[in-house]
Parts: sequence; C-alpha cells; structure tokens
Amino acid sequence: MLSGCPVVISDNTPWSGVNDAKAGWAIPLTDLSQYVNVIQKLVYMNDKDYKKILENNKRFINEKLNIDALRKEYVNAFEDIIEY
Repeated sequence: MLSGCPVVISDNTPWSGVNDAKAGWAIPLTDLSQYVNVIQKLVYMNDKDYKKILENNKRFINEKLNIDALRKEYVNAFEDIIEY
C-alpha cells in the first residue's frame, strides 16, 4: 500500500478496511473465485478507475498510519539522541 499499488489481501489482516475505503480488496482466503475475479477486474480496469483506487489507497494508508505524526515522533527521538 505504501508503494501506491492496489492491494488484494486476505480479510484476516489488520488492513481489511480497504474494502470500505475502496482502496483495494480484502477477501477470504477460501474464496479463490473472488481472487480471480478481482485480478481480472484489475487487468481490464480503465485508467480513471485505477487512479481512483490509488487515490483511495493513499488516503486510507495515510489515515491508518498517520505518517506525519510518525515522522514527527522519529524526528523528536533523533533530536533527543543528538542532544544526549
């Protein structure tokens, strides 16, 4: 997700919210036909729809991870180390 690719994952991951966010697909591992259908959908998807999924993916991962807050925590930790 961080590399900006649509995801097709198991619904047993902490990222299963991708379905609701329209940022990818979280599918039960037992549903092989759904995996095949999603991959076929991706192959035939037009550019506009693909870009929309990528936008949703970026928004989802930024909300889930709060990258700006993580970056600030790392900067503060490194500043503390340097001052020590």
